[in-house]
Amino acid sequence: MKIHLLNSARLKIALNAEDMQLLNIDFEELSFTQDQTRRAIHELLLIAREQTGFDSRHKRMFIEAFPDRDGGCTLKFTLLSGEPPDLSSKHIAKRRNRTNVFEFETVDAVLDALALLRDCAYCCSLYRLDTAYRLLIEDLSDELLPVLCEFGRKLKGGKHSAVFTAEHGVLIAGGQKLLKKSRCSA
Repeated sequence: MKIHLLNSARLKIALNAEDMQLLNIDFEELSFTQDQTRRAIHELLLIAREQTGFDSRHKRMFIEAFPDRDGGCTLKFTLLSGEPPDLSSKHIAKRRNRTNVFEFETVDAVLDALALLRDCAYCCSLYRLDTAYRLLIEDLSDELLPVLCEFGRKLKGGKHSAVFTAEHGVLIAGGQKLLKKSRCSA
């Protein structure tokens, strides 16, 4: 566990996989509505107060959580001005490195979808799996989701669908920017 006081109102805590296990928390399950998450955050803030003087008691706070590749996560705490919140309104904003998986019946449908996104910059991989084509796109913006759904269907499971596709599909193109770098106007 690494604790960094960024300034008097901001704190960063990096947890590795072992820390997460000791706290009995999982990134996918982080939610302030979960008792275990609240207990873990309370414990982390107590440790941080002892080590850095960061005092979040009776203050509004915004909490962000970012996954790490090693199975851990980074938590950022920002103290907010104003009245202390009702505890039921606290939440954790999670930023994920999301991989969206779309399945298309034909290569023409894939090309049509990519043509609409031609001015966007996303890291994509295209696979053939059985008789369908699967496009894996990292961190797709929510407003572009309907565009791709016009040509194919979004598969559930995100990371699990991506791993299955990469393991069982035939890679056609990937590991690079398949779409040009610039602003997207879809």
